[in-house]
Amino acid sequence: MAAKAVYHRGTYAELLNKRKPKVKGWLLTREEYAKAADDSVRTQVIVSDELLNDLVKCLLELKYVGRCTVLRELLKHLHENDMARLAYLAGLIDKATMQDLHCIHNIRNCWAHIKRPKLADDSKLKKNVKKLSTVGKKKVTERNYMVSCLDAVTKCSGILLTTLEEFEEEQKIS
Repeated sequence: MAAKAVYHRGTYAELLNKRKPKVKGWLLTREEYAKAADDSVRTQVIVSDELLNDLVKCLLELKYVGRCTVLRELLKHLHENDMARLAYLAGLIDKATMQDLHCIHNIRNCWAHIKRPKLADDSKLKKNVKKLSTVGKKKVTERNYMVSCLDAVTKCSGILLTTLEEFEEEQKIS
């Protein structure tokens, strides 16, 4: 998604200026862009993080937005990791879920900026994968780290959806 935005901004700038744009990260050729858009694992990682972030934001909005305009404004400008922290502080999610959301977002950042990050080459990626609650005592390898990440996405989305449904039921009752 970020690559698509960079590519389109670059194309637009080229049309206007007839030269390569001064956009940080302009490293994609048309072929690389096509490959990035077709990479299902990469897309899955990036989209999953966005969906989890939307669920956290929905929870926070249901809990607070109707009551407080200051919080409504705050939610517009919060970073994904800060939203997870706020949801934890509000008692909407547990600490393990918050930690998983942080790690998933950091893993997403690795995949957004590097086409196919290698676990052995990226210490930040390796550290965040090992922190996932779904990894446990399993050895993290190049072959299994994405499975652990997607398991964490599934776990977090289940927790968030269940919490969202419970919260909606409570609001219907009261």
